[in-house]
Formats: sequence, structure tokens, C-alpha cells
Amino acid sequence: MRSYVCPFAIEMDRTIKKQVTFGAGAHICPGQFLARQEIKILLEEWFARIPSFRLEPGQDVRHLGGVTAGTEPFWLAW
Repeated sequence: MRSYVCPFAIEMDRTIKKQVTFGAGAHICPGQFLARQEIKILLEEWFARIPSFRLEPGQDVRHLGGVTAGTEPFWLAW
């Protein structure tokens, strides 16, 4: 079951579906609303200043799993 049609597309007006990014139930993150607002502001400011960018040639984005997910470092070109 997929939650989003294009999960890697950046859609600023995307509605939040049920997910566990910030935990669930009694273990939900109390700062989730602030974190969501911060990432929204970061992306809006990034796209206003650097509207066109891409991965440097030869770069791959490798995702890290676990409790705190992330990516291996990578280079962008703009």
C-alpha cells in the first residue's frame, strides 16, 4: 500500500496522511508541528533563492534506515 502517488515529489500543499514519521500514540513527538513548520519554511526559502539545482553528475542519494532515517552525504550543482 502506497501512501502517496509521488512520495519523492515536493508538494507544499500536500495533505498529511496517516504516517509515523513523528511517532504514534503515547510516543508521538510533541514538537512535530514546529518541525513541520520549520521544514516548510526551509523549503520555501531554498526554492526562492536556488530555484534550479540537481545532483552533481555521478552522485547517488543513498537512504539510511533505522530510528532516525537520513541520507548519506551528496553534492548538488546549481
